[in-house]
Amino acid sequence: KIAVIRINQAVDGNAVFASLPPAAIPRLQQDFHFYVWNAANHEVRWMTNWATSDADVDELLAAIRNACTA
Repeated sequence: KIAVIRINQAVDGNAVFASLPPAAIPRLQQDFHFYVWNAANHEVRWMTNWATSDADVDELLAAIRNACTA
């Protein structure tokens, strides 16, 4: 769990909608492709697919932790 991240919608399937600190978004987008879903509340949409590995998820989580504490 990352305290400054808020999951905004039920996680269903392969999509996660979350709000995070605004400054973290461009930091993460340097290395990961994702959309800002709702700019007003800093909500992003992260997606996985059949090729997403556990290592991919771990890499993103580490980057989120880093971007949210920098």
